[in-house]
Amino acid sequence: MGVRRIRRGGACRAPVEGASRAVDRRHQYPDGKLLIYYCDLDRSEMRRKVKQELDTVPFITAVAERRGYHLLLAQRDHHYRDRGE
Repeated sequence: MGVRRIRRGGACRAPVEGASRAVDRRHQYPDGKLLIYYCDLDRSEMRRKVKQELDTVPFITAVAERRGYHLLLAQRDHHYRDRGE
């Protein structure tokens, strides 16, 4: 088994060995989204601002119902709490 060189911008023309290993430095999984539920969003200006910021991140999605989320953002005693489901 020989060593294959990788050119900048793509692989070289030689075929890649079947048992070779590579590092994928940046991969975008189509369904790999973090689902966040914002508890009592209508009662908190700060949570609305956080949601507005996170809505710009392509791999984060807000969920409308309190189920099926990965992260719950809530406020208790003036401190923010997060809880994974």
